[in-house]
Amino acid sequence: MGEREDERALNLAFQTLLDGTREATEQRVELTALRKLCSRGIPSQPAFVRPLAYSLVLGVLPPEKRAWKRTRRAQREKYYVSLHMPELILESRSRGHAGAGCCAIGRSPTAFL
Repeated sequence: MGEREDERALNLAFQTLLDGTREATEQRVELTALRKLCSRGIPSQPAFVRPLAYSLVLGVLPPEKRAWKRTRRAQREKYYVSLHMPELILESRSRGHAGAGCCAIGRSPTAFL
């Protein structure tokens, strides 16, 4: 097998393993198989492969494909809350509230987004 065919086979293996569509043959990523593929090099194309592979190997995303969307949404929400929390603390202090973040008592952190 030539170098080109090897590269195509590797790309296809990654795409098949990381297929998150409803038509995917497997609904869970086998992390052992992913690590083995990653040891051969993670392709940069298609663009979704590299960040997805790293997220799975590092434990940022669970191996269950159905949970990816929910997990990403929750992580994105935490990120946006962390971006806005310093502003909320400063805002609360400037209004004369005693404790940091006391304006958020009883409110969901996402209410400030």
